[in-house]
Amino acid sequence: MSFNGDLYPTAGADVVMTTKGDMVDYNTARQRLAIGSTNQILQVKSALPSWETVDLADTVLTTAGDVLFENSTPELARLAAGTQYYNLQMGSALPAWAASSSSIMTAAQDVLYSSSANTLARLAAGSDGDVLTTHSTGSAPTWETPSGVSLSADNTWTGNQNFNSFIQSMSTELTISSGVVTATRSTHRLRTEGAASTDNLTHMNGYSYGRIVILTTQTSAEDITLLDEQGGAGTLNMAGDFTLTVNDDTITFCGRFTDGATFMELSRSDNGI
Repeated sequence: MSFNGDLYPTAGADVVMTTKGDMVDYNTARQRLAIGSTNQILQVKSALPSWETVDLADTVLTTAGDVLFENSTPELARLAAGTQYYNLQMGSALPAWAASSSSIMTAAQDVLYSSSANTLARLAAGSDGDVLTTHSTGSAPTWETPSGVSLSADNTWTGNQNFNSFIQSMSTELTISSGVVTATRSTHRLRTEGAASTDNLTHMNGYSYGRIVILTTQTSAEDITLLDEQGGAGTLNMAGDFTLTVNDDTITFCGRFTDGATFMELSRSDNGI
């Protein structure tokens, strides 16, 4: 007995199949299942085989930068590429592109703030000397010109200030050089030039209007005499010469009110033994 490959000796397969790629299935009788389209796959639907299109990444994504995700159908879906510097974030149910700090801040010195819940916004840089000012709830911050009180680039306050706490300064050493030191803060400990046992201080730079400076000696092994009225900028206007012999001795100066170019003695404390 021979077999010619036809499984249907009565009304053979060649009667049912008419096109290259056809298949035969059975419902109530043999029937033709036509060839599917490119990339379709054979699935069972409603108890019968069927060619179906299945969304694959390369059929859903169409453009460089696209992102693949599953939508609510559910089925594969395409999220088109976002704007440069945007971040991929989760929305209420599906992913979405959202502005990031990098995409919002577009110029040097920009400031990032929240314009509403979960929403970033940009505040452009203010003008020199402006201060960042907040307003009532729901209003954006702004740069404003300060009124009454301000602090300049050299840390000089203008206007009226009330300081309801201690004002303090960590003292640093200043070594005399040819009778001169330069004050850089409110308190200093003086050293003699070359660690000599004695030295004279004739002038102090760092002067300005109303600037307060308190001096003492670093060590009782170095006696420093402050000389009165040596003339010129930075001279010490004192009630006579004064020698710092121990680090309990102090003398306090204030920058002259009229020109700010010399120091006036406010007080002295001779606690040497």
